[in-house]
Amino acid sequence: MAKNLLVVDDDAELRETIFGALESRSLNITLAENGSKALELITAQAGFHLVLSDIKMADMSGLELLSKARSSQITSPFVFLVGVSDHEDVIRAIRLGATDFVHKPFEPEELMDVVDRTLELEAAQSDLHKEILCLPKERLERVYQIEKKIESIRAGHPAKKPA
Repeated sequence: MAKNLLVVDDDAELRETIFGALESRSLNITLAENGSKALELITAQAGFHLVLSDIKMADMSGLELLSKARSSQITSPFVFLVGVSDHEDVIRAIRLGATDFVHKPFEPEELMDVVDRTLELEAAQSDLHKEILCLPKERLERVYQIEKKIESIRAGHPAKKPA
């Protein structure tokens, strides 16, 4: 089954370069010219196995896009394209739950490796969640508490002790 990939960048030439690097893969690639269009697509179809986005864009940054996606309960993995001077944004992206990064300029092989690894991780996490749903209710509640604790730690908030 082909995976759905959303590529978000306000640079048309870079979007096409990314498309060209990944078109040989068995992927359904959707291109978005900015963060606002990407958010529309993400919330409308919520079926992207991966969002590959520039971290800095004019109308809505990749960080804003990730934050709004997470607020809408969209769990797709995000990989960001970053420049050399984006260190603070990278830290913020990690705290928001970014999966990986590709430094610009990049080689097509590097991009393909990160995309392949992220899609493999997404598939494994999906399998894990399917298995978790087979657990008895009391175990599901404990797993849910642990997941919330992990999310809280990633967001930089102290974890609350369960009552």
